Amino acid sequence: MFDIKNLKDITLQDKALLQPFLQSLNEYSCEMSFANLTMWHEAYGTQFAFDDRNRLILYSPVEKMVYFPRGAEISPPELADLSSIFAANGMTDNCIYDIPESYIAAHNDMEKYFTLDPNEDNFDYLYD
Repeated sequence: MFDIKNLKDITLQDKALLQPFLQSLNEYSCEMSFANLTMWHEAYGTQFAFDDRNRLILYSPVEKMVYFPRGAEISPPELADLSSIFAANGMTDNCIYDIPESYIAAHNDMEKYFTLDPNEDNFDYLYD
């Protein structure tokens, strides 16, 4: 179970704690960069906490978004439960952001719990 009361702001002092979780997947997202999270903290107010399985949960109160958890594997029903906790508290529109494509491909039951909405406007940035 996840307790939203444990959410706290990301600070530079959290780097050593968060970095292993942010790098835990072999898929890279600009959203999972510690530098990005701290640089944009004032704009997005990004917060973090850990659930009872020691998974990193990131949340932006400005965007009302929960990011896909990092750390131990999470099942689609657990992911739906996490989303519901935030939605029940009026903190999101009941969605999870930045789900890795490999996770979706590995869980063919995702559509039982979520409406999948790839948004090309939110695909990662590429620089020449």
